[in-house]
Amino acid sequence: MDLSNLKNLTPDKVRGLLPAFLSSYIVDSDTNQRARREISELVATWDDTDVQNLVISLHTLGDRPQLYAANPHARALSRVWSHSLMQSVQVHGMEHLSSATDRGPTVILCNHTSYMDSSVIDALVASSGHPELAANIISVAGPKVYATLFRRFAALCLNTLPVPQSTSLGHTARLSPRELARMALQSVKQAHECLQGGQTLLIFPEGSRTRTGRLQPFLPAVYRYLALDGLQVVPTALTGCRDIMDIETEHCMPGPVSLTFGTPLEVPKRADATEVYTRAAVALSELLPQEMRPE
Repeated sequence: MDLSNLKNLTPDKVRGLLPAFLSSYIVDSDTNQRARREISELVATWDDTDVQNLVISLHTLGDRPQLYAANPHARALSRVWSHSLMQSVQVHGMEHLSSATDRGPTVILCNHTSYMDSSVIDALVASSGHPELAANIISVAGPKVYATLFRRFAALCLNTLPVPQSTSLGHTARLSPRELARMALQSVKQAHECLQGGQTLLIFPEGSRTRTGRLQPFLPAVYRYLALDGLQVVPTALTGCRDIMDIETEHCMPGPVSLTFGTPLEVPKRADATEVYTRAAVALSELLPQEMRPE
């Protein structure tokens, strides 16, 4: 299924292709067949307008520096797909995330191992009895999130805020330092507006997926997202996704997943953001198993 040809397909054709397209990333035969069956049952309930809106959104996703709301039908499909790949699930510390959001603006700082990290967090928070909290999470997304049809579809299942990334990571088109700085400041401003509006921000402060499995250093500039009076910062550890989704091919094998929300850290005044950011890096490391902590 190709993005450029998708808008020329009839809704019936899209409904027919989606189950095979999404399940094709699952290499385990039994899981593949179960996911295809469950996805087929779900998309059969969509009317033509639902399908057409989804296709239109796929074509425009990530084109502008703005908040993109999740497509509700894509989100439901993503949760079916994600759960099909999780053989066993452990979720710890939901009370920490819930209490943080009750107290005020909240940022989740999570380690990054896979392109499915955000989708798994959404699925697990929702299935843990907090669908309204899951629906409120905005994933800060770099350019690569929108690079392919598969990744675009995953992004469509989430609330995403496109942000520029350091050219040192190789993720950003060649921009002048001034333009990159302008775009970065604009994304921080948008993020703060979302936080003050009651939404929760999910940030992967390493900036890219780990290649070793170990937590990488946090990007220094990310602290700016934390520069908000009274902000709650929730260190969060996610394990298992790297073993489920191959980092090179994005092919998937089912496996266990664990999600742990740590004790929130408060940013009393925006001037304290750097200090809290440093403490959050230590707290996140301590939530991870030994083999995933920095050497």
